[in-house]
Amino acid sequence: MNIAHAFYTVGQVKDLQLEMEEMHDQFREEETAEIRELQRELETTAKACRIVNFKLRKAERRCDQLEAEKVQADEKARQLEARFRTSDDRHHLLELEEELRMAKVLLMRFFCSCVFPP
Repeated sequence: MNIAHAFYTVGQVKDLQLEMEEMHDQFREEETAEIRELQRELETTAKACRIVNFKLRKAERRCDQLEAEKVQADEKARQLEARFRTSDDRHHLLELEEELRMAKVLLMRFFCSCVFPP
């Protein structure tokens, strides 16, 4: 093997090494850009998850509040129902209904006497 041929081979090897380094650099740049894009997507997704989580907690609080209001309304209805189960209250309710009927009759008589005087 002659010296000229040996230098040529060493030169080719150096060229190939440079080409490989350039390819590695290009690959790293592409990989870095892809990682940055993935990080942006991750940040966007994380932000959306925080917003959904906030809305979920708000809806859960509202649901708990409505459940508490329902329990209170049910208890009040039971109390009122129990009050009107006693005979005194039922009797009082019947008296009020009778007074209302009498008031209607008197109002009609008064109206008729005003519109159609005797």
